[in-house]
Amino acid sequence: MGITKKTRSYETGKMAEEITLKIPSRACHLHLIRGVADSLASKMGFCDKERNRTVLALDEACANIIRHSCGENSDITIEITFGVTTEVLTITLRDFGQCGCGLDIEKIERNLDEIKPGGLGVCIIKSVMDTIEYKSSKEDGNVLVMKKKVC
Repeated sequence: MGITKKTRSYETGKMAEEITLKIPSRACHLHLIRGVADSLASKMGFCDKERNRTVLALDEACANIIRHSCGENSDITIEITFGVTTEVLTITLRDFGQCGCGLDIEKIERNLDEIKPGGLGVCIIKSVMDTIEYKSSKEDGNVLVMKKKVC
């Protein structure tokens, strides 16, 4: 487990602080991820509602990685990078679990009229975040990039 912090320039020319967490794929570590996201969103000026929604979307994404991609194998590391500018919080999740190859996140849908537990993570992520991008390859692993503008 580790944390790194650095500053870099994004394509827009704006400087961003970048904080990266590397954690074992275990649900007991989700509180660390939520805490960092909550703190950063608060410092960026997110309103309470959008800060809470953003933390929920991140929690759902990480829970999906732990459960589906890593199969709850704690030997697999999840890398969470927070890119912070004055206008946008960019969250990049990377893992090298099994899931992903050929997965099209845009085609994952759930009939919201069906009352049953589970399966709402991707719906929550799509409804909360301004943009999401997902790519998967053997070289780069599974990478989900989520962006949320400061409200």
